[in-house]
Amino acid sequence: MKPKYYFLSENDERCYTLQHRMDEAKEQGLTEIELFEGVRDNHPEYVYCTKMEDIADKCSCNKSCPYLKRTGGRFCDYRGKFYTPGKKVKFKVK
Repeated sequence: MKPKYYFLSENDERCYTLQHRMDEAKEQGLTEIELFEGVRDNHPEYVYCTKMEDIADKCSCNKSCPYLKRTGGRFCDYRGKFYTPGKKVKFKVK
């Protein structure tokens, strides 16, 4: 099962797993948090590079990248996914 990702706000640029968000909330002493579900977005021109933690041109990925790493596939292992904020959800911090 693939993990779900969550944004802190509709304007947040980075999403993380629920466990990561729960850990942050515990550190802040919160008992409840509101997050936005991450919805997968297949962008036609760009990819997310998990190594550089930045957006890259899809046409340059796998060609001119100094971090190119493939383990069996035709795409780089660092090629990530785009997510956009979806519906708002509430969680009790455990």
